Amino acid sequence: SLVGSEMCIRDSDYAQSVLQISTVVGYSSVSQFGIAFKRRYHMPPAQFRRNANKNPFTTVPDQNR
Repeated sequence: SLVGSEMCIRDSDYAQSVLQISTVVGYSSVSQFGIAFKRRYHMPPAQFRRNANKNPFTTVPDQNR
């Protein structure tokens, strides 16, 4: 699920690549995972990880907008 992947990407101690995470959560293509992730979180996984590492207390964007 994307929620599980979000937690893995956010956790700086979780050293898996976006490719590895996309496979674990069931995507056969990292590009399709990236598209789905960006649709939900409004940024690509790598940017989400960088932002989370800068500020670990950031919140996930409101999905109701």
